[in-house]
Amino acid sequence: MKSYHYCAPLLIAVAGSAHAATPLNLKTIAASVDGEYLSYSGAFGSRRIVNTTTGIDLGTTNLSLNISQGDRKAGDDKFKAMRVSATLVHDWSARLSTRTTAGIASDKPVFVTRELVQEVSYKPLRQTVLTVGGRYSRYFGGQEALSWSAGAAQYFRGGSINYRFSSFHVQHVGHTTGHLLGVKVKDPLGASQLWLGHGTALNDALWLPTVEKGKNTSVELRRVQPIGAGIGLMVGVNRSWYNTESTKYHGTGVRFGLTFGK
Repeated sequence: MKSYHYCAPLLIAVAGSAHAATPLNLKTIAASVDGEYLSYSGAFGSRRIVNTTTGIDLGTTNLSLNISQGDRKAGDDKFKAMRVSATLVHDWSARLSTRTTAGIASDKPVFVTRELVQEVSYKPLRQTVLTVGGRYSRYFGGQEALSWSAGAAQYFRGGSINYRFSSFHVQHVGHTTGHLLGVKVKDPLGASQLWLGHGTALNDALWLPTVEKGKNTSVELRRVQPIGAGIGLMVGVNRSWYNTESTKYHGTGVRFGLTFGK
């Protein structure tokens, strides 16, 4: 296999709250660690990833750091890679906030190798958030993509619902689009989240033997269950279907992890 293409799903922004001048309090630090295993049909192999994330709430500013280790197998080909990313969320006012993410990874077909995301969120109503953003991505082999997105989130007692439209221009491929719908529901025992995705944005697919247009559909269900002392158990499953002119395949994944802090 001579050419591969990988990209992580587009981040969906929500405003955080913080203040850089606030003295550091251990109660403002939250963290999580999780592992994900994905298996693909046909000759597309498998992928394993371990993520660790630490976030610090400083008032009107929230800073988080993510480190990921992953490996990819497809036939006789095996790849290992690391990725480091940082996200800064800042509240400029009660209604306006920004989110900036920068990431860098090994030049292997496991993670997006370079990424810069800038998003702006505005609250026209108390429980409604509108978000627009732009993104630059580079993948294994120097493939580049530019994208913009627009979406909205509506919060309600016990959960939220959000939608995001994304438009991509991928080098050597052209224009593609993607849609993502998310629902979160809280209950007395924890919280459940469901994501549904569909579009022609195969540049955001997990694995492509060649860079080409097509269609993809994905569904993911995740559950966070508190188990005491500020620790939560995270369990998730996902399924994706890919259809291009040259091939059809699907992927199935499971995720397990722990959350710490707030």
